[in-house]
Amino acid sequence: MAIDTIILGLHTVGIGSLLGAINFMVTTQNIRSAAVTLDQIRIFVYIIILPAFGIIRECVLYLTDKERLFGQASMARLFGAIIYILQVLILILELILGQLLLLLLFLGQLRFLIDLGLYLVLVNIYNLGIILSTARLDIVLHDTYYVVAHFHYTLSLGAIFAIFSGFSLWFPYMRGCVFDKNIIIAVFFCFFIGTNLTFFPIHLAGIQGIPRKILDYPDSYSVISSIGSVVSFIGFILFNYLLVE
Repeated sequence: MAIDTIILGLHTVGIGSLLGAINFMVTTQNIRSAAVTLDQIRIFVYIIILPAFGIIRECVLYLTDKERLFGQASMARLFGAIIYILQVLILILELILGQLLLLLLFLGQLRFLIDLGLYLVLVNIYNLGIILSTARLDIVLHDTYYVVAHFHYTLSLGAIFAIFSGFSLWFPYMRGCVFDKNIIIAVFFCFFIGTNLTFFPIHLAGIQGIPRKILDYPDSYSVISSIGSVVSFIGFILFNYLLVE
């Protein structure tokens, strides 16, 4: 009886989500103000992914000294068509977008700045989602620590590295001063090494089949993650020192 009730609840939630989505689409299409066009509607779903991609787009254009992105039309179609589909987003959108931006780096006249390192880290982070988009691997890794690590890499680190990339690019223009090159490089490596030490061991725990949402976990992975957190905190202190300086 309990299982039947749970299944009925899942179906009810699915129907409610579907009707809610239809309600949003019908409302924005038919009941919006005549003066408001579709490009002016603030669709909340886009806030998850568009800011990071927009920042990275501007950074790549600056790094390559280009006025237009390679494959810009393809990116626009991907954003407009499949932004809502999470698994397709992970498998297709991030993969194609990352490869198009990487190709632009090779085609353009490259300026090696700290933004380049942040961008390359971002592309590699998003490409990790392809593993969970593989059906056979997803069956094995489902509800393990690998999923937790994946969420932290894509949603947290992806946004953080994109924001730092844009900040290091635009802050000198906003304030009329430049960062100390040695310190900003130290900040990058602290964040890069620290975040990977913090979250990469969680991938290994998930591959070993350790389920998430439990209190028992390998102490060795916890020690490595703790060291990574300290390194990341050092990078955060250096970054704040740059702002004060």
